[in-house]
Amino acid sequence: MALFYKNTLVDDIWAGKAFMVPPSALGDRNTALRRYYTPAANAYVDTTLGGHWVINPYPQFTENCDLTHRGVFSGGGGRGRYWYEVLNLNQQVIHIRCGVPKFNSMTSFFANFYNAEAGLIARTGRADSIWFNLGKLVGTIVAIPFMPFIIAGQAIKFLLGMPRTKYYYHKPTMYPYWVAVSSLVTNYMTNTGMTQHFPRADGIDKSFFDPLTTPTDIDLKAQGQIFNEVILKEGAVDVFSIATRAQRLSNEHRKIMDQAMAAALKPIDKMAPGPKRDEARSRALAMVLMDPNLTTMKQLESVNVIAGKSLEDYEKAYLDFSGKKKEADQSTEQDETNDEGWVTKAGKAFDAERQFGADFVSIRVQNQGTQSESFSNSVGQSGIQETINSTSSKARSARFNFADGNLGFGTDKIIGAVSEVVAGTLEGISASGLMALAGNAFTDIQKVYESSSSSLMTSSFTVQLRANNGHPWTILKDVMYPLYCIMAFCLPRATGPQSYDSPFLLELYNQGFSQIREGLCTSLSITRGTGDVGWTKDRKALNIDVTFEITDLSQILSIPINSSTGMLPKAAGILGGVADKVTGADGALSNAVDTAVAAVTSATYSEDTKLTDYQAVLAGLNLDVQINASNKWKLAMARTRANLAAARSPDRWMSKAFNDGWPVFGHLPGDIVRLVSDKPDR
Repeated sequence: MALFYKNTLVDDIWAGKAFMVPPSALGDRNTALRRYYTPAANAYVDTTLGGHWVINPYPQFTENCDLTHRGVFSGGGGRGRYWYEVLNLNQQVIHIRCGVPKFNSMTSFFANFYNAEAGLIARTGRADSIWFNLGKLVGTIVAIPFMPFIIAGQAIKFLLGMPRTKYYYHKPTMYPYWVAVSSLVTNYMTNTGMTQHFPRADGIDKSFFDPLTTPTDIDLKAQGQIFNEVILKEGAVDVFSIATRAQRLSNEHRKIMDQAMAAALKPIDKMAPGPKRDEARSRALAMVLMDPNLTTMKQLESVNVIAGKSLEDYEKAYLDFSGKKKEADQSTEQDETNDEGWVTKAGKAFDAERQFGADFVSIRVQNQGTQSESFSNSVGQSGIQETINSTSSKARSARFNFADGNLGFGTDKIIGAVSEVVAGTLEGISASGLMALAGNAFTDIQKVYESSSSSLMTSSFTVQLRANNGHPWTILKDVMYPLYCIMAFCLPRATGPQSYDSPFLLELYNQGFSQIREGLCTSLSITRGTGDVGWTKDRKALNIDVTFEITDLSQILSIPINSSTGMLPKAAGILGGVADKVTGADGALSNAVDTAVAAVTSATYSEDTKLTDYQAVLAGLNLDVQINASNKWKLAMARTRANLAAARSPDRWMSKAFNDGWPVFGHLPGDIVRLVSDKPDR
C-alpha cells in the first residue's frame, strides 16, 4: 500500500469504511496490522534465479492473480500471498550435501566401534558384576590424568563432524560439486547461444528473423544488468553466486529486522522494569515482525486526519491525482542494477559461506505421502542342535541297519540289558540326555539370531521440472539448472577424458521422512518432453521428469541398552540431587552440577548413529540443529542433562535392585522378595 498524505485518498480508506470496520475504529495498531498481515510480506525468498533456498521453487502467478508483496527490502522480486502461504510453506524439500569418503585410522576404528559394557549387557543381560565394575574403576582411575585430553579430543571431533567409530565417514566437498554444475550450465548456455559472441550460422543473426526466442548480445547485457548478482559480463551464469544468493538475502533481511527491532525497543528499554514494560516490548516486537518498515503505522497515523471523508471526497481526490508516485514512495525503492565492487561482493560471499550458504543443494520434490519403515531379524537353527540331531540320526540309522542288535543267538536281549543298565546309571547321575546320542531321540533347541535388516536403506524422489514459456532464460532457470544440479551428484565423476570414479558420497536430510549420513545415488531416470506441450519449436524440452534413488550405505539400526553416562557423571549427579534435598535448594545445585558434568562427559560428544538419525526423522528435527555445531552441542547437552536427571529416579533404582542390581547375587535378592510378596494384579 502506498503512503498516505493529508490531501490524498486511496481505495482502502473509503472501501474499508464502507464494507468493514475502519482502521481508526480498531482501537490499537496491533489489531489494525493483523487485519492485513501476511507472512509473505515479511519474507525474502522469491522465484528469481538463486532467490530461493530450493533450486526449483514453485512458479508464481501473475501479479493480477496473486498480489505481490515486496517485503522489508527490495533485494528480492517479491512473492504472492497465495504462492507463499499455500505452496511455498507446504512444499517438501530435501537437502543434499556432496562429499567423499574419509577413512579413520584402523587403530581408532577398532578402539571405538565396540563398547564392552554394552556388549556385556547384550550378551548376559547384566553389566554390574563386581569384577566388571572393579576393572572399570581401575581403568577410570588410570585414565583420570588423560581425561582432559580425551574429552577435548572427543569435543573437537564432535563439533567438526568427524566421527571416530565409523570405518569411513562423509567428508563434505561441495566446491567440486558446484564446479561440476557450473561446467554443465556454461556448456548448455554456450550451445544455446545464451553467452555473448555466439557464432551465428552463415554470419546471419537468427534473432533478426525470430527475436523472441534467440537472445542477442544486447539482450544478454540487459539480463546481466537485471541479475547483476548472478550473471557475469560475458553472459555466463555465476553458479556459485546462485548457490549463496538465498543466504545473502537472508542476511540482508536479518540486518534490517535487527535495526527495526532495536529502533522499536529503544524508547521502551528506558521504562522501569515490570509487567507494563514486558507488555510494551512484546507489542513493539510484534509490530516490527508484522511491519518492519513501519509503512502501515504511517498509514494508520494519517487515517485519523481523513477518517471522516466521504465517497465524494474520494472522487475529488482521485480526479486531482496526477498519476505520479510521491518522492517519499520512490525513496523506498533501490536500484537493482547498481553494481558492487569485488571486495563488497567477497565480503557478502564470506558471510554466506560461513553460514553454510552453498553447503547444500536443496530440491523441491513431489510429496511422498505416507512413509513406512520395516525392520526384520532373521533366525536359524543352532549349531549344537544340528550336531546332536545329526549324531542321533546316524546312530538310529546304524541301529536300523543292524536290526537294532538282533543278530541272532539272543544278542538283542544282551544289548538291551546293557543299554538299560547304562540308561539307569545316567538317569541316576542326572545325565540321561546322553542317551539321545544313541539314536533314542532328537533335541529341540530354540533357534538363534543370525542377522538384522531394515527398509531404511533407499529413498526415492520424483522431481517435476516445468517451464511456463519457451524463453531461453525461463528454460534455463526452471528446467536445465535444476536438472544439472541433480545430474552432478548422481553421475560418476570424470578423472580424465576416458576414465571415471564413483559418484559423490551423499548426505541427505529429508525432514520428517528420512535421513542418510553416507549414501549413494543408485538410480537416475530422466524423461524429457512430458505434458501436452513438451517441446519448443527448436526442440528444447519444456518439461522434464526426474526420478532418482539414494541408497543408505549403513543398514542396521540398533537400540542402546546401557546407560549413556559413565560412573563418575552419574555419581556427581546423584550427589547434586542429595545436596538439593539437604540444603533445600529446590533443584539449583543439581542443575548446576548437571550442567557442569554434561559439559565434560564423553556422553555429550557421542556420535550420530542410525538410531539417532531415525529419532531425528520421527521428531521432524530441522537441518539447522543437525549441522550447526553450536545448536547441535546445545541439543547434546540437553540430552545428557536429561539422562543425568533420570539417573536419580527412585523407580529406576528399584527396577535395578530387582533386576541384576546386586554384585555376585544378581537378581536373586529381588526374586526372593517377589516370592514372599502379594500376587500381581495385572
